[in-house]
This record gives sequence, structure tokens and C-alpha cells, in this order.
Amino acid sequence: MNGSIYLERSEQAQTELLLCLRALEEIQQSIQFQHIRSAQIALKEATAGALATLATLLDTMTAVPDPYRDVDIAFRQAFAFLRNAIETFSSHAGPDFGALFISSRSQQCSALELLYRWRWELTVIEPYFRMADDTRSIAELGEDDSSVGITHHRANDKHNQYSLYVPETYSPNKKWPLIVCLHGGYGSGNDYIWSWLRVARSRGYLLLSPKSHAQTWSIVQRPVDVNSIMAMLDGVLENYAVDSARVYLTGLSDGATFSYILGLQHAHRFCALAPIAGVLSPATDMMLRAGLGKELPIHVIHGAHDAIFPVQSVRSTNTLLTKLGYNLKYTELSDWGHALTYVINEDLVLPWFEQLSGTTH
Repeated sequence: MNGSIYLERSEQAQTELLLCLRALEEIQQSIQFQHIRSAQIALKEATAGALATLATLLDTMTAVPDPYRDVDIAFRQAFAFLRNAIETFSSHAGPDFGALFISSRSQQCSALELLYRWRWELTVIEPYFRMADDTRSIAELGEDDSSVGITHHRANDKHNQYSLYVPETYSPNKKWPLIVCLHGGYGSGNDYIWSWLRVARSRGYLLLSPKSHAQTWSIVQRPVDVNSIMAMLDGVLENYAVDSARVYLTGLSDGATFSYILGLQHAHRFCALAPIAGVLSPATDMMLRAGLGKELPIHVIHGAHDAIFPVQSVRSTNTLLTKLGYNLKYTELSDWGHALTYVINEDLVLPWFEQLSGTTH
């Protein structure tokens, strides 16, 4: 197969894969756990044709020209991960769906790792990793080296493992904003970071995405995870030119609940807090009595159809925070339940962060 034919089929294959990526992301953001089966059916209907076409295309892409061998191998591996992610998500809707969701997400993130690593050669897919209004040329997007992009860091005696994103355009000659984003229960830093990657890459933010020590953040032994996250943060500040006045904190679900604890206890280290689909834990009672974090801007975001943390409890605690004099903004999403947050991060949290800092795009 000559190079021009291979490239033409590669672009067709990328187009089909991109359709699957977007369909899976859309379902993950809109799923309501009261209606799992309908989400599974919608995903299968949205991706069946693309998966079949993609498999056929790859069967025809034999005798790969030498310059494309490595990217071809990576693309086929990413396809296998993504196909498995979709099949796992859609397999059945029983009581163990939570485990299936987590397994599906893990396989999806393995695909994303490969695709992002080879994004410069995958020109159809590359724009998926930036916001729609990011029209920079490839040259303006920066080049990879060992100190930028997505890196994964092992646990040590001070902190648990975490994932970090540093924009490829990073230079120590200016100060950069940082978002600390906390995953939900049974999640991990290396999966939740993808929900924020487009924002960080297009708007020039560092991302720190920690992993909880246990399967979720510890409310009973709070110092275990609080101290771990703060050690990670200190390490990032030591190694990168971060604007300490623009360090933001957010979290999803259990990560949102823990972000209240971390944000109130260390309010002087953060300029804003955005808990999404979480609740205010009784563990914050003494902090609230002491007035910790009263000046910290807080934007609570919650879905009216949340089946994990019912919205009524969130409305109640918001009323309490307001009465206590906390700087609170509340957004209730009438058509959302309890799901991933790509669009919420881009359309609600990011604009609020930038409004606070006076940043405009």
C-alpha cells in the first residue's frame, strides 16, 4: 500500500474513531443511573456503524508503509481499547453496573493515552484534545518533552500517586494557573484528568489530579488524603512557575465532598472552590463553626436528577452556608444527574474561574 492510499484510509479510520470517542463521552455526561439501560442502547446505536466501518477499514490497511508503522500500531491498540470500553459499558445493566462503568472508563483512558501521545500524526483526532474555539496552529500548540504534557507520578512516603498535566507551551518565564481536580469514588487521578485536559491545554492551566489512598477519599481519617494532596501541591509549586494566587480546587462526587474539607481547611492555598455533584460532609462542622474559608469563593454545581446525592440535601446545606456568611454561588442543572463533567468544566466552572481572575478569551 503506497503512502497516499494509507493516509487517506487512516483519515477515514480516524473519523470513525472520533465519532465513537464523542458518543461515549456524551453518554458518560448525560447518563442517569435510574435509566442505565437506555444509555447503553443509545451508545450502541450511536457507535455500531462506526465500529464496524472502522474494523473493515483496518482490515484493508495492510502492508503499512514504514514511516507509519508505529502510529498504526498505536492506533489499532487504541481502537481495541475503545471498542472494549463501549462493549463493557453496554454489556448489562444489573447491580454491578458501577464496576462495569469503572472498567469501561479505564479502557477508554488507555485509548486516550495512546491517541494523545500520537496526536501530531493523528490530525483528524488531535482537535478532540482542545476546546472548540482553540484555533491555534500545530506550531503554536507546543512540542512534547519530558517536563510537559501528561505525566504520572508514583506514590512515596509523602503522597499517593497522582497525574499532572503541564501545557506543552509552558515556560518558566511567566506564572501559570493551576487546577487541582479530585476524582469521584472508585476513580483515579489518571482518569479524571481527561475531563479537564481540553480546558487546561486550550487555556494554559496546569492540572494536578491526585489519587485517593483508598478506593475513595477518607472522611474518617482526613489527614491521610489532605496531607497527601498538599504534599503533591507543594512539589508542583516547587518545580513549576505556578501563580499562587490562581490555584483552583474542584472535585466530582466524593471528590467534591472532599474538596470542601480540603478547601476549608487550607483556604489560604486556594483562590476558589467548585464542588460538583457532591455533598457537604458533617466532618466540616467544626470548620464551619470556626468560620474557616468564609472568604473563599465557592461555586456549587448539582444535578436535579442526582440519584447518588439527592439535590434536596444540597439545597439545604447551601442555605446553611449562605446563612453562615460563606461566599456561595449555586448552579442547579435541571436536566443533569450524576455523571462525568467535560462540558460542565468547560461551560460553567472554567468561565467562573476566569471571571474571578479577570481573565478573558
